[in-house]
Amino acid sequence: MFELWAYLAFAGGALVLIGTVIDRRQRRSARYDHAPTWAPPTEAPTSRCRHSTLEAPPARFDLLNNEPGEALTRRAISETGITLGTTSWHKGAAGESFTSDHLEPLRTEGWFIFDSIPLAKGGDIDHLAIGPPGVFVINSKNYANARVNADDKTLLINATPRGDLLEEAKRDAAIACEVIEMHAGLIVPVTAALAFINASSIKGYLQVGGVLIAESRHIAQILENSGQEELTEDEVIRLGNTLRDSRVWSS
Repeated sequence: MFELWAYLAFAGGALVLIGTVIDRRQRRSARYDHAPTWAPPTEAPTSRCRHSTLEAPPARFDLLNNEPGEALTRRAISETGITLGTTSWHKGAAGESFTSDHLEPLRTEGWFIFDSIPLAKGGDIDHLAIGPPGVFVINSKNYANARVNADDKTLLINATPRGDLLEEAKRDAAIACEVIEMHAGLIVPVTAALAFINASSIKGYLQVGGVLIAESRHIAQILENSGQEELTEDEVIRLGNTLRDSRVWSS
């Protein structure tokens, strides 16, 4: 009887997870299917972009089909054999899903949001957000009850300096800059961000060494209000359609 109950509980959890994935993908598909498309201009373009029309990549390469925390979930399953659990991989995947859900309001406003972008040299970028204020690379950190303190140069978590997190975020932003310049023909600043989940407190500066510090539940508002408009609507669309192809990140 216990084995039957455990199986049903696991199956129920899996169904909830699958249902969440299907619901998220349906919402994304509908949103981008109705997003404005770009047509070749009748005159020479004045935009900073050099590329013209772009077709959606094949489904297996389309980052819009990626789920938040995919890489960590695969690692968790390979190491533990279960989808839901309490390991650092499971917690990391849950944190990325939480951040992605709180980026949803930006999707409704025409932003491109990509999750779990695999990189050529291994690892991945947790989230990439593209909208009028610019391009943002977001690294989710699920640190339960952590005390986050920041000044203009130093990030402390539970009173321990964590410059490594700042450097990791900056490296991901530098990679995004290179990919954008190479494949989209755009030179735009890419802002790194750390999004904290379940922290007990976040105090101090909103930016440390050029890296945004935010609670995941406020991430959409912070990105929206992060500065002046850097990209036109046309540039957002073309940049998003270029970077949604996972092959440009693995070349």
